[in-house]
Amino acid sequence: MTDHFPKDRFTVWLANYHGVKDISQTIYPADSLMYSIHQCAAEGVYNKLRNKLYSLAFTSLNYKGKVVDPGAFELAIAKKTGDSPYAFVDFESLRFVDGFRDKEFEAAMIKKKKGRWLYMFDGVYYIRGQNVIN
Repeated sequence: MTDHFPKDRFTVWLANYHGVKDISQTIYPADSLMYSIHQCAAEGVYNKLRNKLYSLAFTSLNYKGKVVDPGAFELAIAKKTGDSPYAFVDFESLRFVDGFRDKEFEAAMIKKKKGRWLYMFDGVYYIRGQNVIN
């Protein structure tokens, strides 16, 4: 499609798992083989478009009114933002900051697991939800 409309921008909405740019950055022993041989939808697009693609994940402490099993990342955002209902973290800029560049951390963007999330997505939009962890 981009060959036919080279100057246009596109928005494609996918579940986080399908929108990841490099699933091999996931650290999850129970499924480690799957993550090393599997390719997600956005990976093929990223391989073609490179920096023209911005992959945005969504995460929360609350799903359909229920508290989810958050990762350390979600808990850190909740603590840092206090009562803020929303937050945005731009991973692209963090990739160049000492201490973050090769950071592996736990998040619940694709189930609760560790990974090098800064290379799996370009950013994350956090939605706190209601009646969740303080």
